[in-house]
Amino acid sequence: MPVVEIHAKLQVACQVVGAPLDVDARWPPDGHTVWRLITMPVDADSPAFPAVCRAVLHGAALHHLIRPDARIERMTLPQAEEYAATMRDLGTAVLAFGWECGGLNAEEVAVGEQTAAERINQLVAASRPLATHGSCVSCGEPCAPWCTSCDACHSARFSCDDVVQLDW
Repeated sequence: MPVVEIHAKLQVACQVVGAPLDVDARWPPDGHTVWRLITMPVDADSPAFPAVCRAVLHGAALHHLIRPDARIERMTLPQAEEYAATMRDLGTAVLAFGWECGGLNAEEVAVGEQTAAERINQLVAASRPLATHGSCVSCGEPCAPWCTSCDACHSARFSCDDVVQLDW
């Protein structure tokens, strides 16, 4: 992990616990816990990171971050993607800290992420196709969008009959 990211996470953790932004500041828990927290694979700018810091360093609850299914079913695509990312980050924190992490367990976080993923799939499936097929410029048959010729026409252009035989 880059030092810049560790420093950014340390700054967030300091702000959450109200500690001075000095590296040598006294922390409520032991240094090992703080180190585990700031080296956890969750981005410093993640919406979940400050909440996880509060949970681990001050014992705050995180149940308020779990949304009911009915609310998830009304989310827009960006909201569902952000919620899924938050659940992924909470899942990482729960695996790293267990019950110390706001009283959440891995199962309820996984259910939240799964529900968000289902909402994302539903919204993407209901939208227009991500890509349409292309058409071959020679015969008009469907081909990949990034190609100008279908496989048959492309192969015909480079047939073995066109190879010049060299007599050494």
